[in-house]
Amino acid sequence: MTAYALLTGFGAPVQRALFMTAVFLVARLLLRERSVLNALGAAALAELVWSPANLFDASFQMTFLAIVAIAGIAVPLGDRTFMPYARALHRLDELWLDPVLAPRLAQFRVMLRMWGDALAGVLGRWAYRLPALTLRLLLWSAELVLIGIVAEMVMALPMAMYFHRATIFALPANMFTVPVVGLLAPTAVIMFCASLIAPWAATLPAAVTALLLHGIAWAIGRVSHVQAADLRIPAPVWWVAALAVAAWGFCTWAVRRSGTCALVAAITLPLVTVMILWPEPALISSGALEITAIDVGQGDSVLMVGPDGRTMLIDAGGPVGSVTETASVASAFDVGEEVVSPYLWSRRIRRLDVVALSHAHSDHMGGMPAVLRNFRPRELWVAVDPNSDAYRALISEAAELGTTVRHMRAGDNVALGGTKVKVLAPEASYTNAGEPVNNDSLVLRVEYGKASALLEGDAEAPSEQAMVARGLAPVTLLKAGHHGSRTSTTQEFFRALTPKDAVVSVGKGNTFGHPRFEVISRITAGGTRLYRTDEFGLTTFLLNRDGAIHEILGEKAFRSSEPQAEV
Repeated sequence: MTAYALLTGFGAPVQRALFMTAVFLVARLLLRERSVLNALGAAALAELVWSPANLFDASFQMTFLAIVAIAGIAVPLGDRTFMPYARALHRLDELWLDPVLAPRLAQFRVMLRMWGDALAGVLGRWAYRLPALTLRLLLWSAELVLIGIVAEMVMALPMAMYFHRATIFALPANMFTVPVVGLLAPTAVIMFCASLIAPWAATLPAAVTALLLHGIAWAIGRVSHVQAADLRIPAPVWWVAALAVAAWGFCTWAVRRSGTCALVAAITLPLVTVMILWPEPALISSGALEITAIDVGQGDSVLMVGPDGRTMLIDAGGPVGSVTETASVASAFDVGEEVVSPYLWSRRIRRLDVVALSHAHSDHMGGMPAVLRNFRPRELWVAVDPNSDAYRALISEAAELGTTVRHMRAGDNVALGGTKVKVLAPEASYTNAGEPVNNDSLVLRVEYGKASALLEGDAEAPSEQAMVARGLAPVTLLKAGHHGSRTSTTQEFFRALTPKDAVVSVGKGNTFGHPRFEVISRITAGGTRLYRTDEFGLTTFLLNRDGAIHEILGEKAFRSSEPQAEV
């Protein structure tokens, strides 16, 4: 086992498994009681003495929770139900074992031999073992199902907390892959050892290994293509997590007690799992229009929540640069997956009503594929269709997810969540068949009573001039265009809007010099309060129907149900 652990790379999970198994085998060697949970506890204690910080490591927690689920709950449940019958199937022809077993198990063995004799008399001697083999297969499958169900129910909590996932179809996938992996591991070791002797010697085990690997990949691939196979969910509230841990402790104790206690444990597990996966109400400020500038560095991402809770995300951040510069280079850090989605989950948002793409530059669109997959919006709003492979891939992915794609132009009006959304740009006559440019930007004005917000994307002076020519009314909040670049937020445009507040989405220490000094001066000269994500981080604006506006700094603002104070 130690040699195999070294062969795998001797990672931390392998070390834990090796240590626990070693403790178990040493206890057996010393004729002590062979308790898997005792071995698990010894391994956990030793590892935490060596490195106490591992207690807060997701890998540590998941490794031991999986073993607690299998050895602490699933196996004892099986021992109380069908597993004794599975063990009674071994050495069926040795009659001297019958008196040693419980009467019901002895009777079970006698009946199997009688059924075997009856079948042998009809079908021939080969059919004698057919009843025993059939039952052995059924009971082995039942054991696999029981272990899989219990493990998935226990692992639902760390999967939701650390990965925001609910793996609905993990059980059928594991039913196939776990036995195959049991064959794959020794086959791969044989292939490796044979390759050290001569390449031709490894041909047969390599072929078997490849067949098993492709079989696993095929099975996982088929399951993963099911839309509900991998649901993205918010983490449960703290008291649900605490209740789940307490319930697992109770179940570990109860399955070793009376049949009634074991039955209660069997009922408790699915109830706790339902509580973990149950959708909590989203954290919103009802009765107000919320505009939140999410800190995505040198990019844009704005969350709008209507007074009735309907949601719209405008842009999702991404790597800086044009799409043509970044589309062919896979970013190691996905802003949509690592920043935007976790913030939405922290607000307990499970699905977005609308996602709007201002334009197809990577710092606005780069994180959007992850957002589409994670929150499956009902609609995707776009303006023009530029010549961009990344943009076409996004539209194709939206279609696969069942998201309706709507092309919006100036003059379009949409009622959303108790608000009125007006499209101010681009003009209906505007076209761009070339690479994406800033003036492609979809500019939205959101109105709620006397309050309003204008979300400008990266629109520059030509687009702003067209909006001024069509007529602009003052707004309560302005999301300044193009990160505060001198090409946007022109004097005439800003004078027409006269916002109370303005926010600039900009990266700290960016090399572009955003926001430009002249833009800052233009905004603040008239008494407009300026907020910058590079200095204040995530910033939320609550707009009341009477036109009042309240500012909240930081993402912890909605972690409580208490009324929010004005900053």
